[in-house]
Amino acid sequence: MKQILRFLGIAAFVSVGALTFSCTKLNDETEGYLPLQDDNIVTLTASVSIGVSSRALSEAGVKTFAAGDRIAVVYINTGDETKKAVSDALEAGDIGPDGKHAVFSVSMTSPKPGSAVKYIYPATMANDDGTVNFDALSAQDGSLATLASTLDCCTFDGTLTDEAELPISAGLTNQFAIAKFSVKNDDDSDITGSIRAFLVSDGTNTYRVNPAGLDAIWVAMRPVNDATIFFSAASETDLYSKTVPGKSLASNSIYPINLKMVKSVPVVGHFLNRDGSITSTKQTEGTDESCAVIAYVGAVGHYFDKFVALALEDVYNGGMSMASALTYTNTYAGNHPVMIGGNIYDTNAVSTRYLDFVQRGTDKPSNTYTGEVVKGWRLPTVTDWRYVFMGLCDGPSASDPVGVADWGGYGNGRAFITAINNACGNTAMKETAYYSSSQGGYMWSYRFDRNMFFDYPDNGFLARAVFAY
Repeated sequence: MKQILRFLGIAAFVSVGALTFSCTKLNDETEGYLPLQDDNIVTLTASVSIGVSSRALSEAGVKTFAAGDRIAVVYINTGDETKKAVSDALEAGDIGPDGKHAVFSVSMTSPKPGSAVKYIYPATMANDDGTVNFDALSAQDGSLATLASTLDCCTFDGTLTDEAELPISAGLTNQFAIAKFSVKNDDDSDITGSIRAFLVSDGTNTYRVNPAGLDAIWVAMRPVNDATIFFSAASETDLYSKTVPGKSLASNSIYPINLKMVKSVPVVGHFLNRDGSITSTKQTEGTDESCAVIAYVGAVGHYFDKFVALALEDVYNGGMSMASALTYTNTYAGNHPVMIGGNIYDTNAVSTRYLDFVQRGTDKPSNTYTGEVVKGWRLPTVTDWRYVFMGLCDGPSASDPVGVADWGGYGNGRAFITAINNACGNTAMKETAYYSSSQGGYMWSYRFDRNMFFDYPDNGFLARAVFAY
């Protein structure tokens, strides 16, 4: 959708295909540079043309105007400051009967002759420094109507005349690649309407979309060239992923994309990969690198809804304080981001010291957390550890929420270490104490060298994260 503006004396016309735009100065009687004063305001009127009766973006790429629309004009004043002027809002009477033409006014204070000028349409997509507000693309709802009314954006870069007037002609160019996604699962059934979370990432830019029963998911994106694009989606019950290498998307274009995604099915002993896929073999290279092994599948209280997975390595190679363990967990998450269920998890989800409180005693519950499920990377609670031991190590049952006793025996730590390292495909876990995010009298850890959960003050233990979902 290329838009061209032509200035024709006192009227100008703008359209999505061929926009014409003209203007005239109303309040400027000064020749040459204007002193930098608030009352040196140049007011320009222009008429614009686009599409049909209300501003939108049709599937054919046609834009239209509506009452309330504005255009931003970013310019430099005689004090060499970048300023943004916004046109008056269009009224119904400003718009022509065919919807393609409208008249608007914009005022600039002391514009500098011969300086750069930029148009951004709509004005809501303009930052004060003259850049496009690309951050607005990070959260979308997937509907064409919202994309058209709030996100779709065209710009023009030009130069003011020696009389500080707008250029005689200008071409507005759409800044985004616009994709229309239809989503299918791996048996070719259309699941677009069931998707409730949808994420697209090119490794630099991420777009989170929350559609609601849409026939197609529309996403405005920055153009990319030969990029690997990651997709993640979630319905009420299922998780999906897809990685597409070598993809180019140009601005000023609409792309209908039929996206066949693979369901991510958690299985104990399988590997969770950074792109959200789950595979039976460990992936060792690239952006689909494995970062955790599935330890338990199912919902457990308020701890996880679908599964818990154990990281394949410690967050740091050595002992540390609890405060450092939290920091290193955050660093580990940043180095091992997981894109799953329409989101990216790249921070420590529990940055405070503890998630829950577990009392001593085998007759006390260990799953005491009652808040919302905290998804993503975190230090494991006592409950998380127990499900890791049960799932990966054939350890004691964790389905009965029985607690643990200080200095009491629990399982076989040495056998647990062997089983965990076998599941992870390495020898990274050590026969020593590992932190939890459960508070007791002090802080619970698990002593693999003594077969026990250990309620003891911070003592330079090791740390291994879990990924809960």
